[in-house]
Amino acid sequence: MTRQLPRRLHAGAWWLWALGLMAVATQTTNPLLLGLVVAVCGVVVARRRGGAAWAGGYRAYLVVAAVVVAIRIFFRTLFGGGVGADVLFHLPRLSIPGGLTVGGPVTAQQVLAGMYDGFRLAAILVCVGAANTLADPRRLARSLPAALSGVATSVVVALSLAPQLVESFARIRRARRLRGESGTGWRSLRPLLVPLAEETLHRSVSLAASMEGRGYGRPSPSNRKWGAVAIGGLAPLAVGSFWLVTGSETVGATATVGAGAVLVVGGIAGAGNRDRRTRYRADRWERQEWLVGLSGVVAAVGVYVTAATTTGVLAPTLDPLTWPQLSPVAAISVLVAATPAVTAPPTPPVPSLRSIPEAAQ
Repeated sequence: MTRQLPRRLHAGAWWLWALGLMAVATQTTNPLLLGLVVAVCGVVVARRRGGAAWAGGYRAYLVVAAVVVAIRIFFRTLFGGGVGADVLFHLPRLSIPGGLTVGGPVTAQQVLAGMYDGFRLAAILVCVGAANTLADPRRLARSLPAALSGVATSVVVALSLAPQLVESFARIRRARRLRGESGTGWRSLRPLLVPLAEETLHRSVSLAASMEGRGYGRPSPSNRKWGAVAIGGLAPLAVGSFWLVTGSETVGATATVGAGAVLVVGGIAGAGNRDRRTRYRADRWERQEWLVGLSGVVAAVGVYVTAATTTGVLAPTLDPLTWPQLSPVAAISVLVAATPAVTAPPTPPVPSLRSIPEAAQ
C-alpha cells in the first residue's frame, strides 16, 4: 500500500461522515451500538486529528457528553415515578400539585432508560465534536454555494465558538502556571473566568469589525429578488412533503414538491451567479473524500436496514430486563465508518517558528 501524502481533506467529507454516524445514533438506544459509534469517532479522531488550535476541543465534547448522560439519569431517577418492578432503593417521596411526583422507589428500569436516552444524545454530541475536530469550519464555508455565504458565515461562527473557548481557556491557564499561580477546585476557576470573558468579547468585536469592513450583511437588490424566489419555493416544498407523508394525494404532492424544489434551486443558483467573489485554491473532492463520506452513508443505511428487518435490536426492552443484542449488519456497517482512519490522508503539520528558515525570520 502506497503512503498517502499529507493534505487537508475536504471539510464536507468529514461532515458527511459525521452526519451518517449521527443518523445511526438517532435510530437506536442500544448502548452497545452507541458505544461502537463513540469508539469509531474516537479512533478516527486519534488517527486523523490535526495540530491546529481548533482541533483541540474533542476532549471537551467528551466531558459534555458524560455530563449529559449523568443529568439524564439524575432527572429520570428523580421524576421517573417508580416505573418497573426491580426496585434498587427508595427516595423521599414528594407530591407536587398538578400530578407531579418527586422521589419514591427507584427502579433499574428508570436508571437504564435514563442512561439509554442520555447515551444517545451523548453519541450525537461526540459525532458533532469529531466533525468539528477533523474539519476546519472556515474551509467548509468556502466550499458552499455563493448564495449561502451569509448563512455559512453564521454557521461557522457558531461552530467555532466551542473550540475557541477551549483554546482560550488552555492559553490563560498556561499563562497562570508560568506566573506561578496554581490551584485546584472551583477556586482556581474563578480567576480564569474574567480573562476568558474579556478575550471572548475582544474577539467578537474584532470579528464584527472585520466582517463589516469586508461588506458582510449588505446584499445587493438582485440577491434579494433571488432570495425571495428561493424562500417562496419553501412553501410548496413543505406542503407537498406533508401531502406525501399523509398519502392523501400522491400525484399532486409530487408535482408540488418538484415545483418547490425547482424554485429553491433556481433561487440559490441565481443569487450565486450574482456573487462576484472568487476562491483561492478551492478544496478538491477526490477519491479519499468519496471514501470518507460514503463510509458514513454506509453506516446509516446499514442501521436503517436493520430497523426495517428486525425488531427489538435497536431499542432494547426494559420490562423485562434483557441484555442488549448487537445486530451483525448494524455492527459491521458502523465499523465501516472507521475506515477513514486509514483511507483519509494524514493532516499536514502546523508550521512553527522552528520550521521557518532563519533568513525568512
